[in-house]
Amino acid sequence: MKAIEQAYIDALLADAAYVDVNPEMNAGELTAALRERMTPTLAAYIASNFEVSSSINSSDIPLIGSGFDATELKGSASILF
Repeated sequence: MKAIEQAYIDALLADAAYVDVNPEMNAGELTAALRERMTPTLAAYIASNFEVSSSINSSDIPLIGSGFDATELKGSASILF
């Protein structure tokens, strides 16, 4: 895989990390959740090539934006094009 292709996939995964997901989600549920931040095609690509292995979503209360969120996605993917 070329460096630019890997960078593109890495950027998609970084964007996916901002969605509240959990390891119990199936591919359909993951696709639906990811569609909040990306196109349906990209969401389906991530859901079919990666799985959520761990996710932490802490509360932002009492201060908005003060919580810690982390998502670990695992899998191997080939380029979309």
